Amino acid sequence: MRLSAPPKRMLSKDEAASYCGFTSTARFESAARPHVQPVNYGNCVRYDRVRLDEWLDTMTQSPASDDSDIIGAAFRAGKDRGHKAIHRPAR
Repeated sequence: MRLSAPPKRMLSKDEAASYCGFTSTARFESAARPHVQPVNYGNCVRYDRVRLDEWLDTMTQSPASDDSDIIGAAFRAGKDRGHKAIHRPAR
């Protein structure tokens, strides 16, 4: 009988970006840093999956807008908190 391990709680930057639906770690960091601080373990940087879930949950509770994708919501959340907006090219 083989037991499965519980899901990892601490994620690398690449894992955290993928977990949150970002294809770019740079975009993930720009969106997440104001809301979720990474944890440093010596030379390793990890993101707490529980904190990422809490941050993502706040975006699903935001008022609806015409830009409903998660990246747009992340940038709006940062802008609402007084963080400098990042230019996003038109689609």
